[in-house]
Amino acid sequence: MKIEKEELEKRKAFLDQELECLAKKMKSIEQAERHLELSKGVHHFNAPSIVALPLSAEEATAFTYERQRFIEGVTEILKAGRQAVEEAKSRVERAKRSFREFCNDSIKDMKMRQMAINGIEHKETYEDIIDFKKNMMRSIESATNYANEHIRQKDAELQAFINHIHTHLRTLVEELKQIPNKTRVKVGDEWKRIFTFTIPEWEEEVGKTRIRNHIEWILQQLESERFMNEHGQQDEAKVRKEIEMWLQSKQLLQVVMNNEGMKVNCRKVTNDNKVTTRSYSWEQSNVWSGGEKWSKNMTLFLGILNYVAEKKQHIQQMMKRHRTVILDNPFGKASSDHVLNPVFFIAEQLGFQIIALTAHAEGKFLRDYFPIIYSCRLRPSSDPNKQVMTKEKWLHYAYFQDHEPKSLERLGETEQLELF
Repeated sequence: MKIEKEELEKRKAFLDQELECLAKKMKSIEQAERHLELSKGVHHFNAPSIVALPLSAEEATAFTYERQRFIEGVTEILKAGRQAVEEAKSRVERAKRSFREFCNDSIKDMKMRQMAINGIEHKETYEDIIDFKKNMMRSIESATNYANEHIRQKDAELQAFINHIHTHLRTLVEELKQIPNKTRVKVGDEWKRIFTFTIPEWEEEVGKTRIRNHIEWILQQLESERFMNEHGQQDEAKVRKEIEMWLQSKQLLQVVMNNEGMKVNCRKVTNDNKVTTRSYSWEQSNVWSGGEKWSKNMTLFLGILNYVAEKKQHIQQMMKRHRTVILDNPFGKASSDHVLNPVFFIAEQLGFQIIALTAHAEGKFLRDYFPIIYSCRLRPSSDPNKQVMTKEKWLHYAYFQDHEPKSLERLGETEQLELF
């Protein structure tokens, strides 16, 4: 009995020891469980989507002997992971805000802007974001190709427009150079030009570049607020007016010539039908007497008329006079021989017949330069509110006998067309 009693006491001591050990283990497990329960609400590791991973042998040993330390280590890792996730989410939110601001500020196309913003708002996973990025890159590439093609076409149209303007200006310069040839007069056996034009030259590419810069300047002006009316809308009438002014040939010539002025020089025709050797600048000619200025202006005017007439129709060069110019009361400062003689001499050389309407009733210059004069006068009638106009024709027979005998025969046979 004693031996059996000793065996039972030993067994009881062993069982008490085992019970104490199990109680400690149970307490450790309960503490670990409570710790996990506290962490479960923060880290949500018990969510249905979370898949449990088996512990390795080392982890199982560590959990068996150091449960609290193991659980604390795991929760610290979870805390660090959670903090990293929160920081990553903050970076993502900042990146989203920055991307939204970029889209609103930089993407002008409304459809593409909204597509980009919707992508970052609704895509959740990284894979979805990557797919969305690829789709956006394809859309951007397609839009870029379209924009580049559109720009290429518009640039080609702009270049064609620039080429057209440049060709027009080249033609205009060549035509301007022809005008002085229409002021040539024959003095003796030699032809002399009264006017000469000096027009600045420019390189073709330089001229086209200046035209392009001028057009870009025009576009900048059109985008400014100076063309907005009080309602904030573009004033189409003002735009049209300014564009017409900016694209005038005179304005465009100044652009390609870099604002260098065209120089005009002229020679003086004396009253003895001689042309001076010296050439005067336009500024110098403007300080001549009133009659001399009228004379040189009339010469240029007749030369321009001659040029325009030849452009409009074929001129029969065999005819002595093949065009007419009508002057309204030209005899103010211009009534002396040294002023009128050069003009009529040049007019005859260029094939012009001059018809003048003037209030002068008499004067030597009328008889010398106009072989036919019609004098129109008003006389009272029986009705005090009306007057009757009478006309008289004066014919310079000596002039026709010396210069135009055939015309005198014709004038004697038939009556000219009536003026009134």
